[in-house]
Amino acid sequence: MGDQTGDGGIERGEGRGVAPLPLERYREVLGDKAPKSDAELRKLREEVYRLARAVVQTVIEERKQ
Repeated sequence: MGDQTGDGGIERGEGRGVAPLPLERYREVLGDKAPKSDAELRKLREEVYRLARAVVQTVIEERKQ
């Protein structure tokens, strides 16, 4: 079926069952620095989750050593 939301699966919380934070929460945290459009905010959220997954994967690999 593929990703039809254009968000890389982030909206559906794919990957280990982690639900994404709502866009409103990102706006609260970022305050005046938050992007104005939902599309830009979704891109930012996707990047945050991508970075978080990379960190978790690195920690897992380091613990195996």
